[in-house]
Amino acid sequence: MNPTLEYIYNHPNQTKRIIGISYEQLIKLIENAQKIEAEVRYRKAVCEKRLIKAGGGRKKILNSES
Repeated sequence: MNPTLEYIYNHPNQTKRIIGISYEQLIKLIENAQKIEAEVRYRKAVCEKRLIKAGGGRKKILNSES
């Protein structure tokens, strides 16, 4: 995890000083970004021609939290 983000999660009262928005606004921003990312990924997957069925093949090692 990013050291700045880790610090913010451990010290939420310092969020305003570090990035200029409140902790609650940051959490909402992250949630909205994750929703948009999932929607974009879904739209991309719908248009894609698949040679191997979804779920087949090698499993992903990385996740979006890394």
